[in-house]
Amino acid sequence: MDSIYLFLYSLVGWAFRIYQIFILARCVMSWFAARSDSRLLAVIYKTTEPLLRIFRGRFGRFGGKIDLSPVIAVAVVNLARRLVLFFLWILLG
Repeated sequence: MDSIYLFLYSLVGWAFRIYQIFILARCVMSWFAARSDSRLLAVIYKTTEPLLRIFRGRFGRFGGKIDLSPVIAVAVVNLARRLVLFFLWILLG
């Protein structure tokens, strides 16, 4: 595989990983009183909310208290990452 293709493959993989980290960081920050004026927090919320909203609307809260949407979202993003990288490997191969 050519170096530019390898770079593209790695870049796509890292983009998915960073999104997963954002979802996990949002979960951790929700346990603590985070500053509402934080730019990083605003970016994380704006990028993760559309996906989390989809799963929150479909599955609701477990036992009325526990929000499982981040767990489902991380699993779906991981599956999407694997599929995209698989097809990218075949396409660029």
